[in-house]
Amino acid sequence: MTGESNTSTVYANGSYVRVRDEDWIVTHAEETTHDGWLLQCQGVSELVHGMSATFLEALDEIQPLLPEQTGLWFDDTSNYLQSRLFIEAQLRSADIPRSTTDLVLSDNFLLDPLDYQLRPAQMVLKSLRPRLLIADVVGLGKTLEIGLALAELIRRGRGDRILVVVPQQVLDQFQMELWARFSIPLLRMDSQGIERVMRQLPAGRNPFHFHKRIIISIDTLKSKRWLRYLEKVSWDAVVFDESHNLVGSSGRNLRQRLAALVSRTTEALIFASATPHPGKDKDFAKLIRMLDPVRIADVNDYSAEDIEGLYIRRTKTDPEVRQALRSSSEIKWADRGDARSIQVTMSPEEQDVFDTILGSWLERQRPGSSVKTFFPYTLLKAFFSSPDALAETIANRKGKGDEGEARDLATLGELVAKVSRPGKFAKLVEYLAEIGVGPGKHKRVVIFSERHATLKWLRDNLIEALGFDQEAVAVVHSTKSGEDGPDVRRAIEQFGLGSSPLRVLLAGDIASEGVNLHKECSDLVHWDLPWSLIRIEQRNGRIDRYGQAVPPQFAALMLRSADEDTEWDEARVSSSLLAKEAEVNRTLGATQAFVGHANADYEESRLVKAILDHTPVEQAVEAEHDAPGPAVDALAMLLGGNSEPSDGREPVPLAEQPALFPGTTQFVDAALKFVRTKVADEGERDRFRVESDGPRTWHLQHPPGDLLARLTRILPPAYVKDRGLIETIPITTSHEEAKAAIGKAQKRDKKSAWPALSFLSDLHPVTRWLVDKVILAQPRDTVPVVFADTDRPIYCLQGVCANGLGQSAVVEWMAVSGGPQNWTVEDMTAELDRAGVNESLSNPGVPSTDAQKAIRDAITAHFPAVLDKAREHLDQARAAWDETVDAAIGDRRSTVDQWEQTVIDGLETMTVRRKTREERAREEAELERAALEKLRPRGESLVKFVAVVVPRDFAG
Repeated sequence: MTGESNTSTVYANGSYVRVRDEDWIVTHAEETTHDGWLLQCQGVSELVHGMSATFLEALDEIQPLLPEQTGLWFDDTSNYLQSRLFIEAQLRSADIPRSTTDLVLSDNFLLDPLDYQLRPAQMVLKSLRPRLLIADVVGLGKTLEIGLALAELIRRGRGDRILVVVPQQVLDQFQMELWARFSIPLLRMDSQGIERVMRQLPAGRNPFHFHKRIIISIDTLKSKRWLRYLEKVSWDAVVFDESHNLVGSSGRNLRQRLAALVSRTTEALIFASATPHPGKDKDFAKLIRMLDPVRIADVNDYSAEDIEGLYIRRTKTDPEVRQALRSSSEIKWADRGDARSIQVTMSPEEQDVFDTILGSWLERQRPGSSVKTFFPYTLLKAFFSSPDALAETIANRKGKGDEGEARDLATLGELVAKVSRPGKFAKLVEYLAEIGVGPGKHKRVVIFSERHATLKWLRDNLIEALGFDQEAVAVVHSTKSGEDGPDVRRAIEQFGLGSSPLRVLLAGDIASEGVNLHKECSDLVHWDLPWSLIRIEQRNGRIDRYGQAVPPQFAALMLRSADEDTEWDEARVSSSLLAKEAEVNRTLGATQAFVGHANADYEESRLVKAILDHTPVEQAVEAEHDAPGPAVDALAMLLGGNSEPSDGREPVPLAEQPALFPGTTQFVDAALKFVRTKVADEGERDRFRVESDGPRTWHLQHPPGDLLARLTRILPPAYVKDRGLIETIPITTSHEEAKAAIGKAQKRDKKSAWPALSFLSDLHPVTRWLVDKVILAQPRDTVPVVFADTDRPIYCLQGVCANGLGQSAVVEWMAVSGGPQNWTVEDMTAELDRAGVNESLSNPGVPSTDAQKAIRDAITAHFPAVLDKAREHLDQARAAWDETVDAAIGDRRSTVDQWEQTVIDGLETMTVRRKTREERAREEAELERAALEKLRPRGESLVKFVAVVVPRDFAG
């Protein structure tokens, strides 16, 4: 066989092939550029039963198994159990086609199916090559929205290879959420995970080829070491959480290269950020170009229309969101309480420090001054944080200024040394006692500070002041090296465990993005308040978020000058900011709707400059924020609120999956009994036990090795060990039991937030294992014959049209019946239901040998005509999809063509690098056009028999 692809044959998931004289079922198909089709397969015939293999057309002769050669098999199991399981397994193993754009799994996972959380997945499924920025404000549940979108892609055979990139502090949290709620196992590649993976691989092997679904931190992945591996890998879906971190500063070039690289090698790309606009329109354009390279032609000149359909943004005030959160008696997100300003008058020693900074340092920053550094403000904010923070700042500055500055620093250092402890501290201890934080009490609180020196000082002093043991207080902060990542994640996880002794979490702003702190906590204190509404909102969003059942309470400590004539101090600025953030949250739902961007540094510097310019504090806070670029007004729809009006939105449409069994519970229960007694090896049957704990919960004792391999290869080793999964796998289809297991782990477990009981969705490895076991149990090259309540033979078939990516574009489940003069095609599952093919169907037993031969001869005689009718029906469905996809591809090609021409026209005035940029634009456009062409249905359609149902008295 040559390396050229046989264009008349297109392979789809679920098709059968013969390679090296053994039979295989295709689990993933992909057309390569030079080597024809690449097929990932599971062994069917006896010698390769249960084995996995990958074949290339360039290296192996791949022979599709012809449906005309299908044999018939007579089932002897009670109520036709094996036949019914086989039909159901065929339905479950087949991909949901691209032609079905409605959601099919929303009620199959551990989440509340709220329309606003379903809409991102709906947008993904409607896109030819999904590109989506989920820009919902803090706390609305972006992780759930991402999980559902990935799950729907997986069920369609479009999520075999997944890469999820997140900040390092949320690795565990994100990984656990996708497993516990969606049954999506992701291999965590932190520093320890990478070492473990590399030990498993031969030297030089690409770890991203070896593992299909990976979660990794952005700071780990941006290393040049991994970029060289990523250049050789393609993905079905890639997710970047907190995607605003990809752009906006000089230190992020590697992150930008990384995102740009994978955007070209993935079919689906999802960005998520509550603060999507980095503050500069050019940076935002770069972000959009990573998401979709052919949307913005000029990063300095674009409008909201250019990114239409690329994003979805909702706030807490969105009518659809508010309705969803109040649609049941269960509190899904409690309304927040009033923010409390705790003002503390400066001690004489603190006043001396403040007056010195205000007079000797900040006056230099007044308009007209020749001194234009930001350092005086840095000194002031360090002072507002703690004496230790200010002393550290002074020490770090030594030797960097002139002699005059050195003298002033020495004077300031002497003054700060006289401050024995922050004046705020006594008020903090008093407030914590007031809200119930103390030894023997469950109450928890998170305290934010901008300075690491302050966090360390608070830990050392709070333990003694509150009478806590050492383990009751933990510090979470970032370092340049990131080496403390595992410690950070461990502290965050412990804070969410009810049985953990941790009561006070002292957090730097590393914990202000993406981290869930609301599970056991509803109180947050700002020890020092950021002078940015954006950062205040990010901090508050750690406990003010979806799933918070208790009204969150916020407080901020702030120093007030003893001099009543002082123009401004921390108390005046912070109290104004705190009140404004609460007002904006209540009325607009997002601070970006007020400030017009998401750049906290820009916002803070604007406020400082206004105050130094003698603008009254309240006026400076209330002032309409200047847009940092000309395009922000055009993007007001994005930054200010919803991507589209939600009033009167239609509910998200849902589609039913074809099924023979009433649900996953019934299939799993029956399949477990069948696999246990009929399929498992004799040695495994002696050990493998299935114990039921109610009608929807099972404990798999001593699970078979091939099942363990599916679980242990990708789940965290600590989880596998702590939960004893090697010995027992507990699973449930009960939402109530699974939620209770999560709650139990959160409330009582001292080790991990990962639940002991695993929710069994359609995507769970156990469910997929059962499907494979049932299919592989069917005798080679045969389908079952079922005697049922029908007056004519019913030929049950599956038809698949695949595209150039091996994805199922169209899937039809057909029941062909009627006879040579009047063949008709009906829905297969409806006809099976009409014939009574269910758990009540009695099996009269296997016919005699002679009767079997007569029945086979009579049924197979009609195979050619039945297949012709099925192919005719499939061709009609394919033609309808061809029309739909052609129109969509045409629209997208027009977008690509227009972008390419606009870019090239814009280069006419350039003299430097014009040719290079033109070549790059043409290459980008051509890559997009080539990707589009692979979405068209290609080659012959696949038709195969699934079963034959005949009348009870049928004798041929």
